[in-house]
Amino acid sequence: MAEASGSRVKFGVMGRSYPPMDHILGTMTRAEEQGWDFINFPDQIPGLFPEGSVPLSASPPDDETLPVSSMTNIWMGSFEMITAAAVLTERMGIQLGVIDLLRRSPAIFAQEAVTVSHISKGRARWCIGSGEAKQFLPYGEGRSKAVTRMEDALRTIHALWQSGGGPVNRESQFYPLTQAVLPQPLYDGKKPPIYMVGVAQKVLKLTAELANGWMTYLPGGADNDPEKLRTIISKIKAMTAAEGRDPEAMQFNGMVQLTLHETDEQAWEAIRSPANTWFSLVAISIDAGRTWKEWGYDNPLGDFMWSRDSSTTILTPEQLAEFAPKIPEEISSRAFVWGGPEKVAARLQEFIDAGLTEVTFTNCVSYVDPEFGHKFPGLISDVMTRLGHAPLKLGVAAR
Repeated sequence: MAEASGSRVKFGVMGRSYPPMDHILGTMTRAEEQGWDFINFPDQIPGLFPEGSVPLSASPPDDETLPVSSMTNIWMGSFEMITAAAVLTERMGIQLGVIDLLRRSPAIFAQEAVTVSHISKGRARWCIGSGEAKQFLPYGEGRSKAVTRMEDALRTIHALWQSGGGPVNRESQFYPLTQAVLPQPLYDGKKPPIYMVGVAQKVLKLTAELANGWMTYLPGGADNDPEKLRTIISKIKAMTAAEGRDPEAMQFNGMVQLTLHETDEQAWEAIRSPANTWFSLVAISIDAGRTWKEWGYDNPLGDFMWSRDSSTTILTPEQLAEFAPKIPEEISSRAFVWGGPEKVAARLQEFIDAGLTEVTFTNCVSYVDPEFGHKFPGLISDVMTRLGHAPLKLGVAAR
């Protein structure tokens, strides 16, 4: 993956994942031509938002291949997206984040990841978490012992990757291997890069022992606290060193809920919109119900935890609109990195100083106004240059 020019931090754009397909593919090539360090595709079946609460397209209608780093409730298959990006781009890093290992056989994941590594010439990586209930329960999938199964799946994958193509026998509660063969060679002799996602002790241990990096979402994944993020990163580095591995080779990625506008006032207005009210309700932290209580408020959704309780049918758009003006301003402020370019850059610098080496942007203003996509590249380029990165090439047009 190319180093960010003039900066130790790499910056990534959220890839478009809603049809039509020719616009999805066009976004990939334009992102590379603009100068992004990497592109990210999450692994989802349903979307993140209550149905009907966000536009089905976050792109400006007259320029639908413009990379705007936004999501909608429509997702195409994640492995298919990163494979397409691997074929259509040459230099840009490719990230699949976040994906769980519980809805795929570890052997299938091991084979697919090696395949994409060859297609991308080693540019692809996978950010692994224990999954969300909304990806499991509606489809008849079980999610019991999620972290334990995730660990077992990851160890199974690594056993296959390091087998050299020979038969593998491995006892396992969930994924036993009996004379199992993965004959596909590793690209350049290296295992596909893995980042772990989560703060449980077992996840941090897996990061130190087997992974190439760690990922969280911000500001909520660190309770809006750069010092908490610094503590987690320091702990991972110490654990990595204890495993006999180089802690400075570890990468740390923050997927940022970004509400960036021309002025602080315009960004604040976007935060208070019904669509972004959803993030204040459910993504203020990993455990939103607890965090609301810690700050002296009662979450209207009660004891809400994202991985356990998220659902696209939990609220109607009308209910979201009803909640919006009632959300405490302190909650709204803490749910996002927000403001004009100067304020956003200053806030991101705090998280970078805490140890981030990579930032993935999620543009939350386009949920309110897809036309904002025209302004996003210039504004985010301003932020990136304030943080030491080369400016984006804003004149890159659709092919």
